[in-house]
Amino acid sequence: MWGPLVETTAKMFAFTNRRLLKLRPSLKFDCRTAAIDSTVTPMATPQLRSPKTLIFLAVTLVAAILWIRLRNDQPEPLSLARTIEIIESRDVKESERVLRRFGASQNDTVSITLLRGFRALESGRPKIALHYFRDLRPEGAIELPLLLLTGESLYHTGDLAPAEKCFTRLLTASPENVAGHRWMAAIQYDLGHLNASLLYLSHLTILDPDNSGPYAMAGTIYQDLGQLKDSATAFSKALEFSVDTNQLSDIRTRLAAVQMGLKDFEAAEGIIQLLAESDNRSVMLAECILNRGETEKARDLLKSVKDPSNLSSRGKLLQARIYLSDGDAEEALTILEENASALPRDDETQYLMAMASRQLNRLEQAERHLANAAEIKSLKTELTELTARAMSDDDDAEVRSKMAEVCDKLGMHEMSDIWRKAAAAFRSTNAPPSVSE
Repeated sequence: MWGPLVETTAKMFAFTNRRLLKLRPSLKFDCRTAAIDSTVTPMATPQLRSPKTLIFLAVTLVAAILWIRLRNDQPEPLSLARTIEIIESRDVKESERVLRRFGASQNDTVSITLLRGFRALESGRPKIALHYFRDLRPEGAIELPLLLLTGESLYHTGDLAPAEKCFTRLLTASPENVAGHRWMAAIQYDLGHLNASLLYLSHLTILDPDNSGPYAMAGTIYQDLGQLKDSATAFSKALEFSVDTNQLSDIRTRLAAVQMGLKDFEAAEGIIQLLAESDNRSVMLAECILNRGETEKARDLLKSVKDPSNLSSRGKLLQARIYLSDGDAEEALTILEENASALPRDDETQYLMAMASRQLNRLEQAERHLANAAEIKSLKTELTELTARAMSDDDDAEVRSKMAEVCDKLGMHEMSDIWRKAAAAFRSTNAPPSVSE
């Protein structure tokens, strides 16, 4: 730093020397040594020491120092390597800091554009992110991060087919990319390609062996397919890894539900005992205890629920079962009717309403509830068969449309939306090219 400072200061003093010589030719100033020549006349010395001259010299020196500092403080251009490092670490705060520093001076560079898209995506604005990404080409150093971020943005906007193309290209360029496999597993699941999703998840268990996520997602897929034994195995495997408290609780809850579906209430109870105290834990534990015949203990557990007015539908079914076992069909029917208003397409609720109506000798009502229960069970069977067809015929949009219709009839509106979007994505992908294409 001192070399440029001395050089610049010397130039400033040379300039000052020329000004002084114009005022008094006999005054000579050595700008290198800052000494006055011995030939200077006695009259010249007071002139150099005058207040105006000293002030001028001081201002000149300060200006020189400030100019040097300003020149040295100019930021180096933001490199692509640094940009990619920020994106790969998903460091949003650092991206914001960098954009504040470089955004104005490097407005249209690839690095700044990529970072702005990344920040938009991470802040929940995928459409704005795509606006930035469309101006970039996935090649060279930015190919992988751009494909990843574009695929994520398309997924969040619901454009599954284009997102799938992005991640396919990403995995072609980088076959062991963990994020690429994770997103492809999610896309295949949403498209109803459950076998394909499971395949990507199996790759993840090899590429990212210490992660419980792939096993937990596989457990959910098997649960959706009704393959409860495989689901229990996958969830159990997920529990072998260290996960945070929320994940651990969620996986244990899902595993317990699967074990209850398998009628293995003893195993389910052992898992439920590990859960933190909550109303849901009390209800699940009460169901296990009721199914081994301990009605009073189950009743006490349901009474321990902190907010009985917000008892889950599962808890209300258990209450109704207890009232039926007590012979109090009227109270059971009151609870079941409340449950049916919230879950009109639940076959177990309809079946218990039929049993309560029979106890009250309301036979016509009982027959109607039994018919409802049979219809709902038939729809569930149809959905299971359609799911199997969807797995064997990955590109059948009509099967997925039919699944959406069945889900609507069962009141499963979120699943209906998923299958409807999957059908639309297939139709878009398989549509014949237009004249313009």
